[in-house]
Amino acid sequence: MTEVPATDPATGPATRTVARVTAAAGRGLTAVRPLPGRCGASIVVRGEDGGLMLLKSVDIAAADPVATRRGAALLRESALLRKLGERHVADGTTGDGLVWALQDWIDGESAWTATAPARATGARGALLEVAAGIAHALGRLHERGHLHGDVQPAHFLRDASGRWHVLDLETAVRRDDPAPLYGGGMLHFMPPETAEGMRAGSQRIPLNVRTEVYALGAVIWFLYTGVTPIWYGEGPAVTRDASVPFQDKLAAVAANRRRRFADVGVPAFGGLESLLDECLAADPRSRPRSMDEVARRLGAHRLPDAVDIAEDG
Repeated sequence: MTEVPATDPATGPATRTVARVTAAAGRGLTAVRPLPGRCGASIVVRGEDGGLMLLKSVDIAAADPVATRRGAALLRESALLRKLGERHVADGTTGDGLVWALQDWIDGESAWTATAPARATGARGALLEVAAGIAHALGRLHERGHLHGDVQPAHFLRDASGRWHVLDLETAVRRDDPAPLYGGGMLHFMPPETAEGMRAGSQRIPLNVRTEVYALGAVIWFLYTGVTPIWYGEGPAVTRDASVPFQDKLAAVAANRRRRFADVGVPAFGGLESLLDECLAADPRSRPRSMDEVARRLGAHRLPDAVDIAEDG
């Protein structure tokens, strides 16, 4: 990872953001590189001890409702990481309206990269190892009393030790909250009941373990096939759907308009597809009850040379 000079015009905004946080937090931070993201900024920074951290921030000075909600979500995520004892470094708000949070940086491999052999050659062992690993990681979060709320491939990372991490907990809610402050996540991986809430514009959409079982099933489907399990366009074999309006896509998700592996030309994998059919059932009561159940059943389909997932000590 190469440090970016402060004079680089492409990173000027990042350098200014880091300077604002440095002044507010009393920490010597240096911008390394900005990361693409949604509302706000995510920047890899280096601390005075040379260690890398992730700086997430959003400017709420203009009182934009989207930015204000994101700022509140950043602080909720930071509080949850502190509670879980995972990655939290510091957080706060500057005097000029910048909400910021620092987390330990994790170097690792994304779920998408880790499953590239499965998509290229049909290597089932690599796919099943990753699928079981991310199921275990999500299960750990559930066991500690929280739901993620935005399960998607980009939110899983495997570190050098083989441990999978669940990232971006801004949408996370408590498992025991019957009416959480929750407005949905990335539509490609949302279950029908969440899509219905998103269509209605609700910010109190119910969320539970079986909601996330559906989302995990959609993620695994995507990691194996490279396309979403729901079709939005003219038919299940049509994968070019960028021109389909967002509301039409939400309607397709709400109707659970499912593809089959055969529709997109990937090798048959009957045992996995049967499990994903259960995970992606329209009726939540027909889905597996827990991430542990999903992980256990994924393990039953592993090849003999598949690598076991390292458990926490």
